[in-house]
Amino acid sequence: MKKILLPILLLLCSFASWANNVQISNVVVSGTTATFNLSWENSWNSTNNVDTLYPTNWDAVWVFVKVQSNATNLWSHQNLAATGHTASGSTPLSVETQGDNVGVFIRRTNAGHGNITNAAISLELGTLPAGSQYNFKVFGIEMVRVPAGSFYIGDGNTGSVGVFEKTLITPSTGALPVGTLFTSSNAVPAAFPKGAGGFYAMKYEITNEQYADFLNTMTYDQQASFFAVAPNAIRKTNVFGAVSPGLYARGYIQIDTPGVNNTTPAVVGVNLNGDDIFNDLPDGLNVAQANLGPRRFIAYLDWSGLRPMTEFEFEKICRGTRLNGNPVQPIMNEYPWGTLDYAAYISTTVGITDKDKPNERFVGAVINGRCFGQSGNYPSRVGIFAEGATGRAAAGAGFYGNMNMGDNVLELVVSAHANGTSYTGNLGDGVLAVNAEANQIGWPSYTLINTYGAKGTFFGNNPSGSIAGIYTARTSDRQYMVSTAVIGDAVGAYGGRGVR
Repeated sequence: MKKILLPILLLLCSFASWANNVQISNVVVSGTTATFNLSWENSWNSTNNVDTLYPTNWDAVWVFVKVQSNATNLWSHQNLAATGHTASGSTPLSVETQGDNVGVFIRRTNAGHGNITNAAISLELGTLPAGSQYNFKVFGIEMVRVPAGSFYIGDGNTGSVGVFEKTLITPSTGALPVGTLFTSSNAVPAAFPKGAGGFYAMKYEITNEQYADFLNTMTYDQQASFFAVAPNAIRKTNVFGAVSPGLYARGYIQIDTPGVNNTTPAVVGVNLNGDDIFNDLPDGLNVAQANLGPRRFIAYLDWSGLRPMTEFEFEKICRGTRLNGNPVQPIMNEYPWGTLDYAAYISTTVGITDKDKPNERFVGAVINGRCFGQSGNYPSRVGIFAEGATGRAAAGAGFYGNMNMGDNVLELVVSAHANGTSYTGNLGDGVLAVNAEANQIGWPSYTLINTYGAKGTFFGNNPSGSIAGIYTARTSDRQYMVSTAVIGDAVGAYGGRGVR
């Protein structure tokens, strides 16, 4: 396959979507300066909010860079310089640098809301790898700021392995002794990320498009490790295996250009409708990816410079930190959207228009508790219930604006019990092991049970089943944290989002 290498000039990858609506365009790299235009929809900064019933926070885009050098022909992470970055446009923007220089957050500087259109971004790159010619890819992920503050885990139900005791978590909370969370629960070390500090969390679950982008930066051998088929399989082969009835998400990512044994990796794309055109409007680019399992999930997070969240942090994102100046008191059996309302839909529900397209939406009645979690065949576009006139409960949003926290796909999180308690929250650095697996010190092994569990419910869960979707969708429910051994490459229901 012919490769075109330009001398520090061409930067690839443009995003154009609706829910994961980051667009990066007009990218040029000259010397060690990368310039491009950045757009995203429905940006906000509510730092002027005086109503203590609502959060004071903002959204942002996490931007990071990958580079391919002619010296190795491999894609690698490109760290940024510590200073020298700028962002300008009709809306004032700030560039938040990070101490590890893995990427930057770009967000509104001042209070306000609306779309960000064609902001001019300039990033200074760090030291380039050996070589004389390079290709670059820039990636952007929408994030939401979760402010520091005290909050409750548990919702007042009697503490058991299926739910935490109602416990206040504060910035000064240290180690939690044996039995604090429920009878016979393990001690939780002080270093375990409990969530009282501020952090960013992905606004949406990882999408098919995002995961395909990740797979397209791997070598042939790395793809062979992550695919369920050989990378040199014929065009339109599903990379995660044959489609199973009711689990159609497995067919979303397919081989577009077959790889060549051990030399040239496959080019993959999203092709939900199975036609000959990849990555077009009906292909489910913005549909949640549901085949991750812990191994595939944490590899994506390490590659993108994020990290897995803990189940404590999950509850904080859903419930919030304060109400009238005090920590939000849990409502027993509440859902992530803050009410007891639950209106489950399936992916073939009448009223869903533009199915699998970037503007897939639900046009039925606007009622509270709308979510996907009732024996559907596949997940929906992330953020599908959010519209201009919907509030938190009708959009299915967590307290800070994170979407689909309780539905669509099961969200993988680190357990605060047993093997998960060794987690220290080290950030991904963009660099993977030789086999493309996550290699961060302190990240629990995906081979051990009671390490990673799942929160929420998923598109194929029947509320009349033995573990009813109506229960597992509740913010504090832990049935999928303890009743399922979530290891390796579990497929068909598992996805999630990263934090930093």
